[in-house]
Amino acid sequence: MLQESVVRRVLEAALSTGGDFSELFAEDSEHNSMRMLDGVVETATYSRVQGAGVRVFKGTRSVYATTADLSEEALIKAARAAAAALQGSPEGMNRVFQVVRYAPALPVTMADVDNARRAAYLRRGTQAARAASDEITQIIAKMRDWNQRVLVCNSEGVWAEDIRPRVNIVVSAVAMSGTEAQTGLAVHGYGGGYERLESLDIEADARQAGRSPCCMRRNVRRGICRS
Repeated sequence: MLQESVVRRVLEAALSTGGDFSELFAEDSEHNSMRMLDGVVETATYSRVQGAGVRVFKGTRSVYATTADLSEEALIKAARAAAAALQGSPEGMNRVFQVVRYAPALPVTMADVDNARRAAYLRRGTQAARAASDEITQIIAKMRDWNQRVLVCNSEGVWAEDIRPRVNIVVSAVAMSGTEAQTGLAVHGYGGGYERLESLDIEADARQAGRSPCCMRRNVRRGICRS
């Protein structure tokens, strides 16, 4: 996400007025959302958010400055703004950061998955729900996924990276008889990458979503439950 040389300069700038400790938090998050109605993609959106924060400590005092720009210029500007709030201290000492890295095994994130694969996955759920009953009149399938990349570094030499993917899937089936409608729902949400998505049985969940409204509608008709 950021080069080590850039991070060093940012942390040094944060200590330029004599701070005891500085740290940098940087984030790069991507969000995809797709909605399918009866097997046809209605919407597919993508957004990306980046930002960083620099914190400086001196004794019991601390200052935190943020920026939505991950360029070196913007990061150093934020670091200097934080350092300026601690003015009156001696100039910072030259420090050598011995970087200690912590990085987990990286998953196959949803950021690496194109919309054609998302649509194919949702279409599988749509077809399974549709096959559950001829009383089904409408099926909505939705997928949302997030991929958050995080970097945390500090002036004691810690360099920690993490990737935090999350996925949410919904299949909704509607059964109609005249003016009477019932809806069945299957929802899955988890923290993980695409490899875990492939292990989910979307067909089984979608079939259950398709059966549920039909059973509920029959029970309402028989007076077993009310809509």
